[in-house]
Amino acid sequence: ICDWCHAYGPSDQIGMLTMKPDSRTTVGMLLCLDLSCIQKIEFLTSTTKKSFDKLSEQLCKRISLFYEKNVLVTDKEDSD
Repeated sequence: ICDWCHAYGPSDQIGMLTMKPDSRTTVGMLLCLDLSCIQKIEFLTSTTKKSFDKLSEQLCKRISLFYEKNVLVTDKEDSD
């Protein structure tokens, strides 16, 4: 299951993204390998009564949280 859009898929569709924010830490997430999360949300909302606005907002929050926790922290430490 993709940590960002919560789509299900086999290993050729969902894979592990890893990064090292610092020399001691490695973080990883399961993501859609084609990064088509927004398209999957568009399809889901076109076939259900779910709100595109709500789901896309949740997607953006998950992406932002990952960025804030892992990338921004690294950038700040590098500039110190």
